[in-house]
Amino acid sequence: MRRILLAATLLAAALYAADPAREQTLQRAIDLMESKGDMGRAMPLLEDAARSADKALAARALLYLGQGQERQGTEQARATYERIIKEFGGQTETVAVARRRLTGLGGAHSSPTLTKRLICDKCGDLYADFSPDGRLMLVTDWDTGDLAIREVSTGQIKRLMAKPSSWRDSDAYGESPVYSPDARQIAYLWDTGKDHTQLRVMANEPGGKARVLVDTPENTYYEPAAWSPDGKSILVLIEKPDSTWQLAWVSAADGSVKVLKSLEWRVRWGASQARARPNPSSRPRISPDGRYIFYGALASNPKTAKGPIDATDQHIYALAADGSSEVELVKTAGINDNPTLTPDGKHLLFTSDRSGKSDLWSIAVENGRAAGPQVRLMGETGADIRALRMMRSGAYYYANRTHSETIGIAEAGKTASPERLFGISPSGSPDGKYLAFFRRRAPAGGDHYDLVVHSLETGEEKAYSFNGIRPAPPRWFHEGKGVVVLVQNPGKTRGLYRVDLNSGEFKQILEFDDAVLRGGVFAISPDDQTIYKAGRDPKNRQIVDRIVAIDLKTGLQKQVCAFPGTGDAGINLSPDGRTLAIRRVDTQAGKTYLARVAVDGSDYREIHTATSSSGIPVQIDQFVWTKDGRGIFFGVRQDDKSKIMRISAEGGDPEATDFDVSDGGNLVNITLSPDGKRLAFSTRKQVLELWAIDNLLSVLE
Repeated sequence: MRRILLAATLLAAALYAADPAREQTLQRAIDLMESKGDMGRAMPLLEDAARSADKALAARALLYLGQGQERQGTEQARATYERIIKEFGGQTETVAVARRRLTGLGGAHSSPTLTKRLICDKCGDLYADFSPDGRLMLVTDWDTGDLAIREVSTGQIKRLMAKPSSWRDSDAYGESPVYSPDARQIAYLWDTGKDHTQLRVMANEPGGKARVLVDTPENTYYEPAAWSPDGKSILVLIEKPDSTWQLAWVSAADGSVKVLKSLEWRVRWGASQARARPNPSSRPRISPDGRYIFYGALASNPKTAKGPIDATDQHIYALAADGSSEVELVKTAGINDNPTLTPDGKHLLFTSDRSGKSDLWSIAVENGRAAGPQVRLMGETGADIRALRMMRSGAYYYANRTHSETIGIAEAGKTASPERLFGISPSGSPDGKYLAFFRRRAPAGGDHYDLVVHSLETGEEKAYSFNGIRPAPPRWFHEGKGVVVLVQNPGKTRGLYRVDLNSGEFKQILEFDDAVLRGGVFAISPDDQTIYKAGRDPKNRQIVDRIVAIDLKTGLQKQVCAFPGTGDAGINLSPDGRTLAIRRVDTQAGKTYLARVAVDGSDYREIHTATSSSGIPVQIDQFVWTKDGRGIFFGVRQDDKSKIMRISAEGGDPEATDFDVSDGGNLVNITLSPDGKRLAFSTRKQVLELWAIDNLLSVLE
């Protein structure tokens, strides 16, 4: 009853304020602040509204003013909240919110405080689910591709045997598992390993029988979000072949699908984008009474899946569970994501980068609508996070992915240069004076990269920005005035672009069908007229079985050579432009091969085979020819450390070199200086942390 009276009071305040002129002023300020992010125009209006003789209106204006001041500096905000508490004691609800705001800012007027704790630094999983008490974590065991339950306190793993075999026997895997309300069943995505996915359900026990709920070529991907409170249906995000998304209910009994809403291309990731984003958009959430669905999506729909996506404006929506109505709940400019409900359904937690950093916010909700202002609870939760679950205890669990990408210089017989450049995939210029590489775009970076050209003589850098740059190693034109980069905008096409280093112009020189050409590694002939690239079997896109030469003037393709189908392949061209070195990975056999072939397709030979007894191929990282063309340097991962090996181009046993590339990260690629004495290399470190924010329910009371 008290909540109903509160909602009625707020509605009456908006419609029948004693000071209608300043009520309108307040509403204009809220629109500028929340919808347009225009704080400069909103703040004077809020200050004016706060001078109203209507106490309720003035208190509300001050509350919004405090929130605006938080974005500009906490000291002013603290003074405003303290003024509300001191001067407007009769406005109980507004004062309660002001006290919570002070808590978030470190104020002393409320005793409960939020605390953030690291649960583990390597067990985070962006697709995990939890038991309501937080003891058990439902994950994918990536050592096998099986579903598993991890005991959070001990780290003990119990496989569910959804996949009894290993990677050696099958490329299939389960992902995105979610518990049913009674925790007796699990819904999950099943990837068959053959470019085909299913939505499945299995009993929550090792060896539980699995049932296929949805299996149709009309869908390419499934993201199970949550079960309905009665356990009869599963809320699922479904991706279509054209990369659009649907929000749908799927019957747990017979797999029948009821589409609630098309989200078009407003979801920020997808299988078609090859997990391009470090973190996917968050899962939709269902209110405890099952009446409403809360989800985040781009505020406007891109014109096409192939065009650039502006992922900087995402709102949060409340959709009726039957799809009959919808409210735009959080529409402040910025990325508003990770909607998560408190166990009682009275508050919606979400993250927002409106301050320039990812902060945790809350908003009171009732009947699928806002029942109070947006409140910032805690700052800087993490640069790139995904909410996982709000526990009954009031703990908010989330995964945070941290990563670093660095470039170093190694000389034979010397310790690697202590100086590190922040970036990845370096490529040396023909004259040896510059490095071209990629750097994640600030502040959080996400999946957005810029091309950077770094002078090795002066240290000066120049950045080149373009939407959709992928961090595959760039290639210099041999005249030294341009660089070729791979660009992939969301959708299913990729292209190569020439970057004019003088003008900064990006010009497409080749567009190709991702169904045929594989991966981002390519090579350019010495005359700058031909691109060499690995290619797929047109009948099975999962198999790489050929090298293709593409004429840049005509766009015509011709096959250089074919080899037994594998899961991946890379290439590098000899200095004289006559021979291609090929690295191909056979995941089924657990082997990686180094081979060579003439550019006319003759003389194909495998010169080295690396085998693993575990069924996981030995990692052979990017490779490069020696400057005399008589050998090949390549990186291997052994005992969790990277080493540079050398092998004769004629074959034989590889030998260790004195190049020091050990810095604790995974070796991504190497490039050799013109004199052959120095290697530039890049490494990547990624950690998925599991965090909890405690005491949220006490703060929200």
